[in-house]
Amino acid sequence: MAEQVAQLKDLVLQLIRQQQEEQQEEHRRRAGLESKLDELIKYRIEDRKELERLRTLLTENKDDKCSIMINTTRVKGETTDFTKVKENLQRSIDSYNVLNGVKIVCLRPLPADRINVVFKSEAEATRAREHKQWITMAMPLAKVRSEEWYPIKCDMVSKRAVMDAAVNDGRTLLTEVCNEFKEDNSTEGIDCTAHKVRWLSKAQSQKATGSLVIWLKNKISAEHLLRAGQ
Repeated sequence: MAEQVAQLKDLVLQLIRQQQEEQQEEHRRRAGLESKLDELIKYRIEDRKELERLRTLLTENKDDKCSIMINTTRVKGETTDFTKVKENLQRSIDSYNVLNGVKIVCLRPLPADRINVVFKSEAEATRAREHKQWITMAMPLAKVRSEEWYPIKCDMVSKRAVMDAAVNDGRTLLTEVCNEFKEDNSTEGIDCTAHKVRWLSKAQSQKATGSLVIWLKNKISAEHLLRAGQ
């Protein structure tokens, strides 16, 4: 009888231990699932925030790419009647053969006596900026804001890859650096056109690498490269 009681007691203890192990395993499984779910939610939120940030950047820069900003503070003629101002500017554009086909879509008022002249496309805005004598003709003393570029700093750049060996002054860079930078870094949807580059490190340094700053045409591309380099 005592032996049977002992066996029954052992069986009960085994069942209790088995139940405890199963509960612990279930707890670990649920904890793992919850952790994975939190991770997925976190990534989805981050992706959504990143998407919204890029969408905001695209919206903010849409007009900037297709427009030219004019400061009319010193202009003595008409600057407030936008219908007349637009007609005057368009007549001036039409008088230059090099600007054939360039059309002003609208004018947008900005603070401090500034106007955004918006064109149909970025290409038209670029042509109008390159041949800006039409502005002087239509609005003498008006000032045009230069195209904005976006600098990024690059470290650990090989001197051999970028320095002009013919000059060999430790500072003059090859003329093709900007073009090569664009080819090496541009991807689908990311235009890494560069307009200007300058060496930052000491000219007489014996190090094989150094730092430079390069100015990009596109704000989104600059931010993309900065994030990728973090």
